[in-house]
Amino acid sequence: MPVYCELMEGGIEPKKNHMGDGGYDIFLPHDIVIEPWKSLKVYSKVKILVPIGYTGLMRPRSSAYSDDINTNGTIDHYTGEIKLKFANLSDKIFKAERGDALSQMIPAFTCAGLDENSLKDKGIEFLINILTATQLLVRVDKLPETDRGDKGFGSSGNTGTVSAEDGDK
Repeated sequence: MPVYCELMEGGIEPKKNHMGDGGYDIFLPHDIVIEPWKSLKVYSKVKILVPIGYTGLMRPRSSAYSDDINTNGTIDHYTGEIKLKFANLSDKIFKAERGDALSQMIPAFTCAGLDENSLKDKGIEFLINILTATQLLVRVDKLPETDRGDKGFGSSGNTGTVSAEDGDK
């Protein structure tokens, strides 16, 4: 039960820098500039599928957060391109280059999609497999299909509006 990754043209494979890292770094596919107190949506050129029973939590890397750059999101059986929304929470212009890692995807165990019957009588080996499932990232040519597919950002019920200032770059 690894995390599956499909790269689009120009995408950079997510990776963990150290064995004990909780998240996979997601790299910028191009240079960006974020004006003070503005946000920017970046198309990552990466598609990821986390195993059933997990959700991918998108969080800022500590280096980005220390520069007042924030991002968050959730990936749950979404197989479309990961879109990163960065918010510059400072009075300074923020610049980053292709290959910089400002965000990370942390696979979090949720039990979603696992019913009582799938957990019954599985034993310790099953539990170890569940808890270590996301230690491997497997690059594939095409992600497997899911019910959700590539429907994202509000596809399961939009709870707000987006202003015209929210750039799509």
